[in-house]
Amino acid sequence: MRNFQHKTLLYVFLHPFTLIFSLWVRHKKKQAGDEAIMHYAWFYDKFSEPVRQVRKGAGKWPALEALYNWAPKAGFMGLLESFWMNVRSAQALRNRKEIVVELIHNDAIRMIAQYGEARILSIACGSAQTVFEAISGLENVKVLAIDMDETAIEYSKKLAKKYHIANVEWRLGNILNPATTANGFEPNIVEVVGLFDYLSDKAIVGLLRRICKMSQAGAVIITAHIHPNPEESTLRDIADWDMIYRPISVFKRLMCEGGFEQAKYHLEPHNIFSVAHGETPKPPETV
Repeated sequence: MRNFQHKTLLYVFLHPFTLIFSLWVRHKKKQAGDEAIMHYAWFYDKFSEPVRQVRKGAGKWPALEALYNWAPKAGFMGLLESFWMNVRSAQALRNRKEIVVELIHNDAIRMIAQYGEARILSIACGSAQTVFEAISGLENVKVLAIDMDETAIEYSKKLAKKYHIANVEWRLGNILNPATTANGFEPNIVEVVGLFDYLSDKAIVGLLRRICKMSQAGAVIITAHIHPNPEESTLRDIADWDMIYRPISVFKRLMCEGGFEQAKYHLEPHNIFSVAHGETPKPPETV
């Protein structure tokens, strides 16, 4: 059962405050020019290590690691940290993970039953925490994790030990043309979650078509995208986290152009993220 987070009242009520804070930080950045700003405010990133980790690691695995694994603390400062680590976008991100973990887990079981093993390709894997959570306890699963960031791969190796995942190979390589790094690895599950938020339409379609070519017929793809939402300026200005926001209609069009016309879409409760779940086209049956 999915453990979704959907706390909205406080964030709707205090949304004007976060907008004002975002504008103030934007002004502060303009004044600073090229000079780095250590902290934006005492009530934001000066007192809280997890908040600093999100800001400094925005768009990369350290920010996701902080948001996925954050735990509440006691006291006034704990409540203040809780406010920032539980903004709607953060809740939505953890909701996205819930959906992806469930889909990978169910698909892995199905592939093991159908083909004898699940072969998972994780593109722009980061820490690969989502994949490891999904397959923990399963046998006959092989994982190829590709990323461009060597620090992500090193952290992922430590995390694999924590989840007792043995059959994983990590490769530093091209995430937009993964076949050049996969070296013949033919996946029946492809996980590429988070990458599309930073790619152009053309790059997304091209990557989807390459995934189709390199994957086993009928392979599953699990991917996601972020929608326009009220917290865009908050993420951009105070978390230094800039992304490309697209409506789900655009996301669906790109999936279709990439070869996944029959994909299903799962929206988490905040409607900030959608997760696409589709299959690579199967060759026509011969009579």
